[in-house]
Amino acid sequence: MKVGDRAVTGIGLPGIPVGTVGRVKEVGRLFIVVQFEDGRQAYYARPQLTAVSDDDPGSGSGGGRGVPLGVTDRSVPYGTHLCLLPASRAEAIDATARFLAAGLAAGDTCLCALPGRWRDLLCQSVGRLGADVCRAMAAGKLRLDRTTDVYYRPSRFSAKKQLLRITEGLSRVSSAGTSGLRCCGYASERLYGAEGWWEYERRVTPILRAKQALCMCGYDPVGQHTAAWRRAAELHEYVIRGMELVPGGLAGG
Repeated sequence: MKVGDRAVTGIGLPGIPVGTVGRVKEVGRLFIVVQFEDGRQAYYARPQLTAVSDDDPGSGSGGGRGVPLGVTDRSVPYGTHLCLLPASRAEAIDATARFLAAGLAAGDTCLCALPGRWRDLLCQSVGRLGADVCRAMAAGKLRLDRTTDVYYRPSRFSAKKQLLRITEGLSRVSSAGTSGLRCCGYASERLYGAEGWWEYERRVTPILRAKQALCMCGYDPVGQHTAAWRRAAELHEYVIRGMELVPGGLAGG
């Protein structure tokens, strides 16, 4: 890493959440000085930073500049449809917190649909990464909804109805003139067993791309190593597993 390189932070400091991108100003024997867009500077040990190439968007079909995911050291463009396959609830919450903290650091509006019992743990995790959760929620930059308020229940679910609901929700946020939009939602094993779920996942990708929404779909850890998880990986551009980003079945498509 050298002076002038872009770097993304791997730890949170006061007012500088994990996932914040800055420019390397000075490289010392023990510390690297990074300067951020607002003029602030901070000292980091080398392992606490990841270099980010100016042309490192991955090859996602959303196009445009790469933005930090926070979950991994990779960047993808807005409009990318990701899939999170966590090994445990703790990993799911940690990955989601990193994803949201990186979004708030970038000035994004962040929307999240999750099980109600996860809410407090998620807020604590985002806060530990340096984000001011209460301030972000009050400013409308962070919204946490229950999964049952965003997705139709399995008995009432259809791809057509869910696509309409998602499109309307994204349109309301887009019309507010946000600098960036990222969203994440969690599907329980019951939900992704609903008739029409896989059709929804397939058809929502172009909608996200058109709205330039960076979306991470989280799947219930209970379903790991099943045919459903394999299907999920096929229907997303990228997959996050073990906190690593790998191409999904729609990569480059």
